[in-house]
Amino acid sequence: MLKGKRVLLGVTGSIAAYKSAYLIRLLQQEGAEVKALITDAGKHFIGIDTLRALTGHEVYTDNFLTDGAWRDSHISLAEWADVYLLAPATANTIAGLACGMAGNLVTSTALAFSSHRIAVAPAMNTAMWCSPAVVDNVSLLRRRGVTIIDPGEGSLACGAQGTGRLAEPEDILAALTAILVTNKPLSGVRIMITAGPTREWLDDVRYISNPSTGKIGFSLTRAALAQGAEVRLVMGPVNELLDDIIAGAELISVESALDMQREVSAGIDTTDVLIMAAAVSDYRPVVRASGKIKKDKDVMTLNLVRNPDILKDIAGRAVNCVLIGFALESANHLENAQRKLADKRLDMIILNDPTSFGAETGSFTLLMKNRGPICIDQASKDNLALSIMEKIADILKERKRTDENN
Repeated sequence: MLKGKRVLLGVTGSIAAYKSAYLIRLLQQEGAEVKALITDAGKHFIGIDTLRALTGHEVYTDNFLTDGAWRDSHISLAEWADVYLLAPATANTIAGLACGMAGNLVTSTALAFSSHRIAVAPAMNTAMWCSPAVVDNVSLLRRRGVTIIDPGEGSLACGAQGTGRLAEPEDILAALTAILVTNKPLSGVRIMITAGPTREWLDDVRYISNPSTGKIGFSLTRAALAQGAEVRLVMGPVNELLDDIIAGAELISVESALDMQREVSAGIDTTDVLIMAAAVSDYRPVVRASGKIKKDKDVMTLNLVRNPDILKDIAGRAVNCVLIGFALESANHLENAQRKLADKRLDMIILNDPTSFGAETGSFTLLMKNRGPICIDQASKDNLALSIMEKIADILKERKRTDENN
């Protein structure tokens, strides 16, 4: 898929630099040509001779004038490449990119690229990845249009478990493919995505909700935009700032299930694909109390009423819309998901379990009408989103063929 594409790879000082060798091979297998830059710190983790042998090109360093690469500079490298990938990218390098610093060849080269031609795959300790400085720098890069390939969760070099390990090379390849493939299969397709939790207020200070972070919805939004779609994101209350989510989508903030139902209903007639990724509360209080309910009883009974099933209710109206839902199941997973697929008249449903709440990776099963289950094991949510967009493109093509034959 990347035949004829040119990838400039920036390697920085992380133990994950060893994965760069495999990444180069993956890119080449897809037809891409690769050149590599490396920081002085990166040289401690992977050898220049290794990168030179794999790429078939000179490796560019801060000493490039004496390493035989004097004909090339950060400007000519930017003119040569279709995309600049920094993998692994350390916290220091990310800070340099965010601040526009040119302290070494890797960061100065980034200044010669437009933001949409840069992809960054961070790798660092969990505490560093979650630190306010890194969070702010990553958010700033996202807002500028830089593609951030989120790190995975698992064992880290320090021996700890957590988020921060370099995304798997296959996930990085998928993200680069989304940037480089100019034939956007969802170009002009109008997609509505719901994300995050809903809140059902008991009184003025308490509510019923769930721990959904909206991450799947945000990954779906990024993947849809990368494939050329027009995206409306209907978002429940989440902890991330709006600017940190995604540039290019129409954002609509809602709070309750009824709020979300109203927005989905209002936009469905101009929607080609509806993806209900939100974790909508099943019940709401019959009456919202005014003020604060006093703690004057040992036992309090809540009277709840069922919220509408937004996706099921909309199916009767959205006859020409591709409908996609999520099934969060803790028991009888496949059986329950298949029943929902049929009962709600969906084109596809994605089966997951409660462990996916807030996690960076998870195991998912895609179920579609008249097709066997597709299992996606321990994938990042970004990678899941790309798989879903591929299936949506297939569904739309199949519908188009059917319409043309009728």
